[in-house]
Amino acid sequence: MYEFAAYRTRCDILLYPLLLSLNGQATIMSNHMLGVMLKDNLMDGRPSRMKGYGDYTGLVIPPCGEFAPKSSRIEPPPWMPAQSDVGFSHRISLHREIEHFMRYMKLTTEEVALRRDLVGRFTRLVYRAAPTATLRLTGSSATGLYFPTSDIELVITCADEDYEPNGFLAQLADKIRHSSGRFSKNVERFLSVSTPMLRVGDAVTGIEISVVASEGQEKREAMAVRSWIRGEDEVVIRTLVMVLRLFLSIRRLGSTYTGGVNSYLLVWMVVAFVKLEASRPSDQLGGLGGAGEDGTQLSSTSFGSGTSSSSGRTKEALVDLGTPLLGFLHFYGQELDYSKAAILFTPNGISFSLKPEPSSDYHNPHLLNLTDPTNPSIDLGSAAYAIKHVRETFRDGYVSLGALLDGSATRDELVKARFEGALGSFLGGDYSRFVTKRKGILSRWRSRKS
Repeated sequence: MYEFAAYRTRCDILLYPLLLSLNGQATIMSNHMLGVMLKDNLMDGRPSRMKGYGDYTGLVIPPCGEFAPKSSRIEPPPWMPAQSDVGFSHRISLHREIEHFMRYMKLTTEEVALRRDLVGRFTRLVYRAAPTATLRLTGSSATGLYFPTSDIELVITCADEDYEPNGFLAQLADKIRHSSGRFSKNVERFLSVSTPMLRVGDAVTGIEISVVASEGQEKREAMAVRSWIRGEDEVVIRTLVMVLRLFLSIRRLGSTYTGGVNSYLLVWMVVAFVKLEASRPSDQLGGLGGAGEDGTQLSSTSFGSGTSSSSGRTKEALVDLGTPLLGFLHFYGQELDYSKAAILFTPNGISFSLKPEPSSDYHNPHLLNLTDPTNPSIDLGSAAYAIKHVRETFRDGYVSLGALLDGSATRDELVKARFEGALGSFLGGDYSRFVTKRKGILSRWRSRKS
């Protein structure tokens, strides 16, 4: 069934551009149909490669996959305090909800220990198979921007003179299959890609491990993230990344596999917003939604920077975490003109400028253009083909969250938010599987220890 669906999707993609040669009305319909097709693929977890095709209509993506609502029953998210603790008639602020969310998502002492134990067990297995290999945490595992159920991301290198990443990972996969049973024998291999990778499940905890073979790019990326999120804006950046990462994951928009925004790109979208956009006057947009037409770098005034002269406390301690969340959603959901603006990370800082002139075979001017701080020649937004769906979903989130906060939402939405909170209503997911998985990971690890 899956093979047929994938084949049908490929055929549909080939048919849609044919409609572009018809009259104007047919062109509008084809854009909408292409958007619907991409939405369907995305919500089903299938890839869509849109580079060779034209524009499409951006659509709101609802919660789907494991986070799709299972019933109409209203269940408060797991981070919300019990009604008996806050009182039914008292609604806590969005800022306090976000604080509860961050505390809930923070790993417990046991969860930290089990992940260290897992990395240690896997490292010993790798060293037995390849004594000259080196393993390091990478990605969100290195920056700390992950959830209790997230994969553990590792990068592996080897000092052997005849080291070849694909062959080495293939041999390692065989070693894992014949290990003592602490790791899944079903090892997924992705060796014909630019960055070869293995995915293996831990038989003890159920946590998955991603192992990539690299010449150092992943290490540079992790170091760059850590350097940019240090200091006065760290709390705001980390909070935004965690909330928005879950928002995207709930809608299967958190991976470039489905055309969405992966966690690495999301970090830099947040950094760019916080560092350059949080407090800038709207007249600095220059008609680009954040880009001065001459590419002039804007001021880096941001949430949480500086000190309060009246109390001596940092503004970071006083910032309302709901404000930057709304600001991010408004900027990337309504304000930024993706077809004109480029976000540039350079050795001198961050700037907005006009997009470079498109090449003759480039059909997606609507894509987000954001350069990789570790390599300015890399456009991190080039694989986010569903960015118009991301933008529309951000816009819808901004409108719905704002309506809950100012009381203009419908009565049913306001009643629902009394139980779920404004943040829970905005995120919109069913967290029962997430909660079960988190408890299961810890329970299996405890059983192993006893």
